[in-house]
Amino acid sequence: MNISEFKVKPQLVEILLNDKSITDAYKEEITFYMYDHIAIPKYFDFFKAQSEGDTNKLLELMRELILDADGKPVIDKDHTLPIDIFTACVLKVTDHLGKSVTKHSTQTETGTQQ
Repeated sequence: MNISEFKVKPQLVEILLNDKSITDAYKEEITFYMYDHIAIPKYFDFFKAQSEGDTNKLLELMRELILDADGKPVIDKDHTLPIDIFTACVLKVTDHLGKSVTKHSTQTETGTQQ
């Protein structure tokens, strides 16, 4: 199988914050968006920042990962999120990236060579 069959183009996906603490506090579920695949260095940086407790690096990465429906960052130099929502986002991003699996970008047909 050709490795090119495994390449993917990242797609914006909706992530739902629906745990009880969020719905109790805000009276509804909250959504944000992120790409279903991220660059490999960013992937490793994310998990490294968590394991090392590097909050500055984690915040920097989350600024790039927490997006609105148009794919624009939600957190910037002038805006932040309440800590409970931010923490819920980190947990959802961790869960989503931890479940990353290989997907084919295009469907291909296998033929027989003559």
